[in-house]
Amino acid sequence: MDREHFIYSRLKAGMPLIIPGNGEALVQFVFARDVAESIALIAEKKARGAFNCAGDEMLSLRGLVEEMARIAGTAPAFRFNSERDGDRFDEAEFPFANENLICGNSRLKALGARFTPLLKGLEEDYRGYYSKAV
Repeated sequence: MDREHFIYSRLKAGMPLIIPGNGEALVQFVFARDVAESIALIAEKKARGAFNCAGDEMLSLRGLVEEMARIAGTAPAFRFNSERDGDRFDEAEFPFANENLICGNSRLKALGARFTPLLKGLEEDYRGYYSKAV
């Protein structure tokens, strides 16, 4: 999904971000290298079963946009759309629904998995890709 690019491109263009509902839903992230390392760890340990692969930290949708704006060196402009809350979510307006998207990662961490801190990963991704792409 075009989540990070969607947010960064609007921030850099000075466009408002129209967040569904009140923007207080919590989200988690996981970075591609953490997923790859987790898959390798599961294979190495010959672990069986289902595993959630998500970082430890959570942010609200509003908090996520605020942190991404700080990283990009901009000030976010918000609008909140209560018409697009819940099952009326419109991905074209904002790439996250105003619903908590969180899960536990204790099974994977018990195997030794470690996750990139959220703000560190967002900053690395911005410097390495999004600052040039948007």
